[in-house]
Amino acid sequence: MKNMSKIVLAVLMAILVVSLAGCDGGDEDKEPSRVDSPELANAELRQAQTAIAACMADAGVAILSNYDDTTGWDGSRGMVQANGRDAADYLHGVFKAHYLVNDKGDIVGAINDSWRGLRWHSALHRWIYAPLQK
Repeated sequence: MKNMSKIVLAVLMAILVVSLAGCDGGDEDKEPSRVDSPELANAELRQAQTAIAACMADAGVAILSNYDDTTGWDGSRGMVQANGRDAADYLHGVFKAHYLVNDKGDIVGAINDSWRGLRWHSALHRWIYAPLQK
């Protein structure tokens, strides 16, 4: 009985150590915590696109009067406008990237300012994990 208690105690200690260390056997599939989530970055992208679409709809136009397809829009005022309306008025703050916007209000590219471990995928038009550097 005494040996059984020692065995149970040893197993419980091993489980405790493994759980505290975070070693659940699935670490190979997990992204490092020092990178941002592409889901968050793509939510920001959708917020930018929605703000532009709402601005154009409220202005009743299909073409923007002011846009930036060179240096990009970070959500600041005066950069993406439609018939006197500003897309920044449909947002709460600025972005972690600059989005390249064409005259039809489409986001055609992005410049990463502060998304960690992510890159813009031009063919997919969305954020994805950047290859890990070794």
